[in-house]
Amino acid sequence: MGAQLQVKESLPHGLRRVCQRHVRTALTHLEQPNSTAGIHAVRKDVKKMRAVLGLARGGLKRRQYRKIANAMRLAAKPLSAPRDALVTKNALGKLSPRSAKLFETVRRSLEVYSNLEEHFYQANEIGAVTRYILQKLSKSTAELKTTQSGWRDLHPCLRKSYVRGRRAYHQSVRRPTPENLHAWRKQVKNFREQLNFLCEEWPAKTAEMIRQLKSCGRRRESG
Repeated sequence: MGAQLQVKESLPHGLRRVCQRHVRTALTHLEQPNSTAGIHAVRKDVKKMRAVLGLARGGLKRRQYRKIANAMRLAAKPLSAPRDALVTKNALGKLSPRSAKLFETVRRSLEVYSNLEEHFYQANEIGAVTRYILQKLSKSTAELKTTQSGWRDLHPCLRKSYVRGRRAYHQSVRRPTPENLHAWRKQVKNFREQLNFLCEEWPAKTAEMIRQLKSCGRRRESG
């Protein structure tokens, strides 16, 4: 089974199964020989897991939801610095030859910074913190129980995600700062992952919406 809710699968079972899948995948990525190469993948798995958990919020006790959500956030936090350094360096590496010459000094500085972050990450076993939290999450998500049972129960959660995305969009239009554009992109990806979990293949209109959200997120990333 994939990372989507199956047609004949109950919602509680699907939520537990998919969260467990993302935990296992993230732990596998942490074991890559070149640890920083898997950092981005780990963070993506955690974000997908948080999006799925958001759908269960209406059927969980507030304390239980916050405990699991905070654990997911803490699992990704130690990976922020090395991931940002790596992504920035790779972004500059994609510049055209003409533009690259203008930023050669910056590129070299970022390469040094990225290498230092990678060394610090590996020397201090930063990934061990994330691994420990993910292992705890494996147990928490296995015990995840929600009172939600069907589409009607999910409607308020999906609506909230959509509304947050619309608000972030209008904010980014009024003030197109990097922070606001990034906030909008985060909401777009969160809503996309929730739809992807619920109905990646069906119905056709939803599949098209997921495709458009993915395209929108990529444009914000490159912008």
